[in-house]
Amino acid sequence: MARLKKIGVIGAGVMGAGIAQRAAQHGFGVVVVDLSEELVNRGLADILTTLTEAVGKKILTPEQVEQTFFRVHGTTDLAAAASCDLVIEAVFEFEKTKKNVFAELDKICPPKTIFATNTSTLSVTELAKSTRRPARFGGMHFFYHAAKNHLVEIVPGKETSPETVEYLVNAAKLLGQKPIVVKDAPGFAVNRFFVPFLNESVRLFEEGVANIPTIDAAAKDAFGAPVGPFELMNLSGVALAHQAALSLRKRLSKFYAPARSLERQAKKEAKWAIGGEADKSRFAEVRERLYGVVLGLAALIVEEGIAKRKDIEMGAKVGLRWARGPFEIMDSLGAETARALVTAIAKRYHAPEITRPM
Repeated sequence: MARLKKIGVIGAGVMGAGIAQRAAQHGFGVVVVDLSEELVNRGLADILTTLTEAVGKKILTPEQVEQTFFRVHGTTDLAAAASCDLVIEAVFEFEKTKKNVFAELDKICPPKTIFATNTSTLSVTELAKSTRRPARFGGMHFFYHAAKNHLVEIVPGKETSPETVEYLVNAAKLLGQKPIVVKDAPGFAVNRFFVPFLNESVRLFEEGVANIPTIDAAAKDAFGAPVGPFELMNLSGVALAHQAALSLRKRLSKFYAPARSLERQAKKEAKWAIGGEADKSRFAEVRERLYGVVLGLAALIVEEGIAKRKDIEMGAKVGLRWARGPFEIMDSLGAETARALVTAIAKRYHAPEITRPM
């Protein structure tokens, strides 16, 4: 494997700070770059807070926190990335913004530096066009919270070299991650079914099928998830869920279009009101709708060659922390029941394509 001693992270937000922390905890020197001292300091403060919480849980010692934090250097100077072997971009999920960042990095970093984007919905191939090194450019899609979540999707673009793919896979392992290699397709593997899962949850709410605490509780029960869809959107960002749905709609079909309530909530920059009692009598309908979306799309991902069944299962269990993956759920339901649930969703949204592999 080519040299990997120092890692650059562009963007000190929630994802960038988490990636930087993970790298530092595994012994790498890290440079974190953002636009202002305020943003940099906020990111560093987030890292220190998360590390301190780990001490309280007896995961880390105070000495380990000090050593980890010492490895992280925050700056507003993009030129600091020139000394890094691997640079991971984690800025806002806008194509133009990301391309501008990579175009500048391409001028600053030596040809040997490998670039990776943490995009969750944009085309890796398209982003690579903003540089003169598409063979040394790939996707490393981390999952929330990056310092704690062990999954990373490695996404080769059309011109990514096999050596770069191997480098990114090995880099992920050195960061303590479990990498899965997936095709450069809309949503990659996990978000292709997870973003619609979030969106369907919002549709259930706005249709009056169930209230938010009921949908959260039913989803946790159905998938063995630690948090419900609305709880998760509040943690990772409602706007991010909306933007991801918009991107899938643009690149795929109207089936993926964000629910009206999701759009309104994102525009208000507000979190969901998740308090209240869950109504177990509504669990079955919520479960059937969510299963129909997830199972149909998981099968379609395999059919389209985006990812293997085992990698989708790992993505669900490691990345989303579900107790059961989509195919394990299908097996437990039986083919006839699974097909009926998917067919019902396809008819509801006039989306016959999701039933193709069923």
